Amino acid sequence: MVTPVIELKRLLGAQGLALKLETRSQNGTWYDRLVPRLLALAPDGPLYEAGDGPLALSIAAHHQAATPSLEVWLPEDVPVDFVQALRQLHAKVTLTPFAEGPNGARKRAREAGRLVSDSESMLSLRVQVRREIIEELRQQAAPDVVVLGFDSGASAMAAVDLGMKQVVLVQPAAAPLLSGGTWRPHRLFGMASGLPVRIDPKRYELETVSDVEAFATRQQVGAKEGLLLSHANAACVAAAIRVMAKRPGLRVAVIADESGERYFPVDAQLEAKP
Repeated sequence: MVTPVIELKRLLGAQGLALKLETRSQNGTWYDRLVPRLLALAPDGPLYEAGDGPLALSIAAHHQAATPSLEVWLPEDVPVDFVQALRQLHAKVTLTPFAEGPNGARKRAREAGRLVSDSESMLSLRVQVRREIIEELRQQAAPDVVVLGFDSGASAMAAVDLGMKQVVLVQPAAAPLLSGGTWRPHRLFGMASGLPVRIDPKRYELETVSDVEAFATRQQVGAKEGLLLSHANAACVAAAIRVMAKRPGLRVAVIADESGERYFPVDAQLEAKP
């Protein structure tokens, strides 16, 4: 399935920003491209996953016909919508301490067994899928600059493989791993989730976005464009607006990886901050 690209038209500073909607996939996540390939390599019997709500949800949705059970460990701050959806799909969900983050959830899960995402092919599959998405984006929008959220580094690797000359990576202010900082809990789910840094950050331009700025951008995109983005994808839009201000006239693109409908509980948490 080729997902669509739209241009933002009304958000201040973002007019003409190309946005690729992986949110239009089966479960509203780019993982719908990855998971069938990943499950083909999974062993028979119970499956275990941890740390990443959208990945776990996509696994639960795709594995139903073939596998008898799925157990998932997630940080306790994960939006309740993921927990409810996973349970609806008959997965067993265990919540782990917020302060331990996604890696804490992964550590506890590995006491039960090997994770689906522990596959030796996981990184290469991520790069393969991200290459497909970015190549589609190139054909649809012909961007001069692509702005990508940082997690495993797969998107950055894929962009380099495809010869993209201007790649901007976005990291959370609370977990600036690409700048040599340390991980702290943050609300930009799907970004800087504690996976090893496998790229050379010096090869890329970096933008750092706070939870609060991402929250504000998410609200603005919703109000002006009628789109619900995840906080991580809103952070990429915020970074793209900066890039467009510095480089007027260039075509800039962002990939919306995750549907935003499941993140209203996070809005409530951030709105409560002074």
